[in-house]
Amino acid sequence: MRPNPIGMTRVKLIERQENRLIVSGLDAVDGLPVLDIKGEPPR
Repeated sequence: MRPNPIGMTRVKLIERQENRLIVSGLDAVDGLPVLDIKGEPPR
């Protein structure tokens, strides 16, 4: 059991800067790590 649950959020990719992704709609605290990123095919 984790002390804090892992969240799942669908976000919009705004920009890619080398190894950084700029997204909108992420419900997380700025500066905390993102554990995993999965792509989704366009609809």
